[in-house]
Amino acid sequence: MEQSKMIIKRNLLFWGKYGIQMTAILMGFVILYGFFFSLGNSADDGFWQNANLFAILIGIMFNYIGPISYAGAYIPMVISFGSGRKESAWGAQLLYAVYAVTSYLFILFTGYMSVGRLEGFKNILIAEAFLFCIAFGQVCAVLQMHYGKKGMAVGIIITIAVVFFVSAGFVTGVGFCDTVIAWVESLSGSIVAGVLVIGAVAAAVFYVISLVMMLRVVSKYEVRV
Repeated sequence: MEQSKMIIKRNLLFWGKYGIQMTAILMGFVILYGFFFSLGNSADDGFWQNANLFAILIGIMFNYIGPISYAGAYIPMVISFGSGRKESAWGAQLLYAVYAVTSYLFILFTGYMSVGRLEGFKNILIAEAFLFCIAFGQVCAVLQMHYGKKGMAVGIIITIAVVFFVSAGFVTGVGFCDTVIAWVESLSGSIVAGVLVIGAVAAAVFYVISLVMMLRVVSKYEVRV
């Protein structure tokens, strides 16, 4: 019992700390970009609109980058220091959960301050995008751990492509995305609910697959000195 408490405590202190750290970095970027891109606006609304936009953009990308930059690097390290293999893999899931929950709450806050209400359909899509990106990033981390430098190179290429695609999409297609969301919200409630359920199931299945891959790779991972 005492050993279980110690394991939980050290995982909260190690992996939980990095989850909070990622959210703090996100908030710093959002505040900086929010002020920068709202310069010249006479109303406070400009800041919150920009803050919400960048919170969504950076928040989603961090869910993908986190598994690669943190889990892919720190899982081998904690194993080499004597941490259990399953413990390290599940500790990484704690990192994702802490970051996803805290950053999502921050996105909800900036969204509410921007429009004065919570946009249900949009916020559910963001949550599904969070889970999908965590799964995608974890798959890339698995490739990095399993194939070494080759997997790392593939992960870097994919990361650059994803960052470029998402950034370009947000810069050029914000109005288009708003139009699509408005059109979807005009549909019947049953159709919208069906779309959301399908997206949630697909994201959950993808995450489970990525988790199984991570557990299998970690169980066979050879620590290199």
